[in-house]
Amino acid sequence: MDIDIYQPCPCHSGKKIKFCCAKDIVHDLDQILNLTRGKQHVAALEKVDRLLDKSGPRACLSVLKTHLLINLKEYAQANEVNAAFLREHPDNPTGYAHHALLMAAEGRTDDAVDALQDALEVAPTSGVPLILGNAFRIVGMMLMSHGDVVAGRAHLIFASRMRDGEDEVTGQLVLQTFSSPEVPLLLKSEFPVVLTGHEENQPWADRFLNAALFAERGRWRAARIIASKLDAEYPGQPAIVRAIATWSMNLGDTMSGSAAFRELSELPGVDHDEAVEARAMSLLIDDQPITGSHEFIRTTYALSDTDKFNETAVSSLRIRTGSLFSHHFIDDNAPPPVAGYLLLDKDAVASLAAADEDDFPRVIGEMLVYGRETDRPARLETFVVCDDQFDDIHTRLQDVFGDTLGQRLTDEVVQQVGVLDHAMSFKWHLPEDMTLEQRQEFVQRQRVREYLEIWPNIPFIPLGDRTPAEVANDRDAQLDVEALVLLLEQGADAQAVDSFDFNRLRQHLGLPEPQPITGSEVDLDYLSPIQVQRLDFDNLPDEFLIKAYVMASSAGNLRVLRSAAPVILSRPEMEKFIRFEMVYGMLARLTVDTDEALHLMHKARQHAAAADRPIGDLLVDELELRLERNRPDGCQELLRVLQAGHLREPRTQYRLASVLQRFGIMGPDGSMRDQPPGEPEPVATGAENQIWTPGEPAAESAEPGKSKLWLPD
Repeated sequence: MDIDIYQPCPCHSGKKIKFCCAKDIVHDLDQILNLTRGKQHVAALEKVDRLLDKSGPRACLSVLKTHLLINLKEYAQANEVNAAFLREHPDNPTGYAHHALLMAAEGRTDDAVDALQDALEVAPTSGVPLILGNAFRIVGMMLMSHGDVVAGRAHLIFASRMRDGEDEVTGQLVLQTFSSPEVPLLLKSEFPVVLTGHEENQPWADRFLNAALFAERGRWRAARIIASKLDAEYPGQPAIVRAIATWSMNLGDTMSGSAAFRELSELPGVDHDEAVEARAMSLLIDDQPITGSHEFIRTTYALSDTDKFNETAVSSLRIRTGSLFSHHFIDDNAPPPVAGYLLLDKDAVASLAAADEDDFPRVIGEMLVYGRETDRPARLETFVVCDDQFDDIHTRLQDVFGDTLGQRLTDEVVQQVGVLDHAMSFKWHLPEDMTLEQRQEFVQRQRVREYLEIWPNIPFIPLGDRTPAEVANDRDAQLDVEALVLLLEQGADAQAVDSFDFNRLRQHLGLPEPQPITGSEVDLDYLSPIQVQRLDFDNLPDEFLIKAYVMASSAGNLRVLRSAAPVILSRPEMEKFIRFEMVYGMLARLTVDTDEALHLMHKARQHAAAADRPIGDLLVDELELRLERNRPDGCQELLRVLQAGHLREPRTQYRLASVLQRFGIMGPDGSMRDQPPGEPEPVATGAENQIWTPGEPAAESAEPGKSKLWLPD
């Protein structure tokens, strides 16, 4: 028998089996647990039911039955059993933990979070049931999947702490919330719940510290209740409001969190840097959009002759074969389209030498052509954003296709696209003979124009539907404009492109510029990731420089990495603490100029070889970079060197196979394609003119106006 009668009872009452509800069914309990360990949940459930019939209701059996029903996804029955258990044992945390799991299964995030808080309120400060840690982990993952990064991370961190940091999977999930480039940098900021020397002597300090102790134990709801009462008694205290904002975010209450961050930004005791970040956080997590939206409309036309339509499309300079995002709206259960096209606002430019940049066309719509079906005639589906060009676009379609385009049948709104996303999205159709470097340079020039000319003239809801340019002299609106600029500056696209100085935009709008942060007494733990970007890295002591670099690596803070890396490489003594080949490799991935990137890769290999460290991973990195940037020269030699002496190095063979499969050079079964690896086929992304940006893998099309967020598997 595996069960010891001096173990805690499965009902989690806190008593040992010998003195609790399982004392006379230990042998049966042992059989049930063995069946459960063997994944024989149905047999275990049948055993529990027989025991309940024989011995009557028992808390330990109700707990086991609920657990088994959840594993079997019998949620309705599990809810009934758990509800009865909670009525009989309202002070048992296990019932609330099970309730949280059941709410998570139904996607009811608010109820799941509340149930976990209920569990902690009745749980002893020591000996918290293990199931509660599992419930925090699962609810944390569910919050992540719903896009609530801060609350999800808070739950995952608490779950990891309950397991003393020994849960490696949970730890990895936490790290990914920081490292993912798709998570805004503001959501990686910590607003510390601490008291300054002056605040420690305030009459509310002891009650505040008691609330902080509750929060340390995961009881964010109880902590927030105390803080809210303190805020009513002692209004305008930054520490109290900051705590309310933080604990609201941990609870997934973004509405209260947004309101608290906005209040924090307006308090006189808050310095300007924190006020701007707090206002930006308020805008970021608010459920309300910051701009209006356009309708994204699918218009259906009848087609009398699909062959003639396709002939016209292929021959027209205003039409190009391809698809950017319309494939997201294809019905998988119906016959697929026979062709897809991009509609341009100007004739396509065949060669860079034949036109100026002003002649490059933009993609203004997409088209899917469907052939005749048994119960449906041939048709054309167009996908166009309903802005001020919408009617003109459909007029152009008539001009291009004439009688081939039949009756306009339906207009259907398939999605909403934010005004900001639409105005700032890259929709150029570039000449095919442009090199990757030329495309990247063009993109950067257009980004400058977007930042200085387009963005300032977009109406924003927080500005009362006025534009930043219109409110430039309105001091009451200045903080909102500064926050909006900060959100733009810290966006994924702006982080990846390293050439634009957003102080140019601030100067253009008459906003104050954030000042560099200097001094060796700076406490990095109390700087936000955004403030770390402004450190004077040249004059930082070695230990601070390393810490800033490591923090930036963990958080995907690209601006810090670009600024700190050259300083690290200029101090040879730093190689005792950080491998220079890793720094060179990181810089290579963030460098737009491919020749410079390859030079940095070469330097990385030199440093690793000089230190007698393996270089297989670095060779794979260079191969991947060459393939991503369409520089196949040297790929054959890299493969030869890898195969000759580096495939036995840790991870190298696996990573090489992964890269070759990603670029279609190796099949899933490990067999090589007939095409030589020195001339790889381009990766099919559905968008012939998408632009690679540093720090990203080969791009994939995204739905218009829809941001993607990392989700745990």
